[in-house]
Amino acid sequence: FCTVGVHPHDAKHFVTPATTTDGNLKKDETDARTTIDEMKDLLQNNPFAIAVGECGLDYNRNFSTRTDQMTAFTEQVRLACELQMPLFIHEREAHENLVQVLDKVEDEFGKHPPVVIHCFTGNLNEAQVYLSKGYYIGFTGTICKKERGAHLRELLPHVPLDKIMVETDAPFMGFQKNKVWQI
Repeated sequence: FCTVGVHPHDAKHFVTPATTTDGNLKKDETDARTTIDEMKDLLQNNPFAIAVGECGLDYNRNFSTRTDQMTAFTEQVRLACELQMPLFIHEREAHENLVQVLDKVEDEFGKHPPVVIHCFTGNLNEAQVYLSKGYYIGFTGTICKKERGAHLRELLPHVPLDKIMVETDAPFMGFQKNKVWQI
């Protein structure tokens, strides 16, 4: 199975009705398909495509501008609501804006489909906000890393078992070859 989405790092390539892939204004809005058009086709015509994502906001690396990220994320949340497909969300140092977008789109569409906050690295307060909204929290191998995972291990007992997703996020969140990690 797979998900279909535009990662926040690639939001600069997200094609809206008013722009082309190079960010220039189109002469005729009917001259190119939008990213949402392409995503919708994939999600509706591939039985193995089961969620919208990985989409979201990443204010840590900023490979795409915050404006581009907000546009791409908002449109993908709207698509998930329209198709009633789960959302697989990436959030890094952008908790407040992410919640604002989800709340705004929920106001437009009513309750949105299930949400997974993928590869969670936030704090207990952020986790509690997500849980209060019924979202799932995904934990990767980072939780096993001595320093980087310490705060995640501390908040884990506060997350109900039925809201925990165990993920690998391989190959991006792996361990160094032949390195044994101890907690």
